[in-house]
Amino acid sequence: MRSGSIGDAMRQVLPRARGLLGRPAVLATVLLLAGGGSALVLVPLFGVPGFELGLALAIAVGLLGGGTGIAAAAQERRLLTG
Repeated sequence: MRSGSIGDAMRQVLPRARGLLGRPAVLATVLLLAGGGSALVLVPLFGVPGFELGLALAIAVGLLGGGTGIAAAAQERRLLTG
């Protein structure tokens, strides 16, 4: 791969990510995590991005990320089997 040719490496990734975001459950999870992380900054303990905010978001991703992983596996299976 040529240096600086990130477009070549991302050719397969971006359509798959767009396909996942087209699923309502995955989109809801992404919006919930983004909105929740943004809202946590308003809480005094999480006001300064650091350990507490990172830990809270890591727990949220751990709890909510399974559905996205299942959707990605199902999408990949459909792509591979035709």
